[in-house]
Amino acid sequence: MASSAPDVTLVGVCDAELDPDRHRSSYLTNKVGGQPDWLPGISPLCPRCARCGAPLSHVVQVYCPLEASPYHRSLHLFACPGPACSRGPQGWRVLRSQGLENQGQQRAPSRPAPAQEAPLAATDWCDTADDWGLEEEGWGGGVVKKQVRRRRRM
Repeated sequence: MASSAPDVTLVGVCDAELDPDRHRSSYLTNKVGGQPDWLPGISPLCPRCARCGAPLSHVVQVYCPLEASPYHRSLHLFACPGPACSRGPQGWRVLRSQGLENQGQQRAPSRPAPAQEAPLAATDWCDTADDWGLEEEGWGGGVVKKQVRRRRRM
């Protein structure tokens, strides 16, 4: 009997460390590790582990604005470096921050301003805030590759 092959999804690959003299990181940068780059107007945060109380390490920063939204949006994933804590959900934390386009123009170049019908409040996450395109493109918007094995006839 043939076993089914696992689906393979390529999400991304870590690259070499960037030279800070040539490449300046900002809240528009997607990166693994290092210090988080907060949106303008956001006070730097130092989240702590809910299990042991230790400061959490910054794992990844993802700039993920929504289409047709006037907001910049970033996600920051933090984890407790303690092995006992990082195995469970209490040792992990995701922080999401957002700011209006015009707030970010002081620090970094902005995306083109989207057309907008009605003003949005700072607490409005938009109707599609949780739409990551899972149905259309595969998890995370990446290309989903499937391996297919053919059964041998006997």
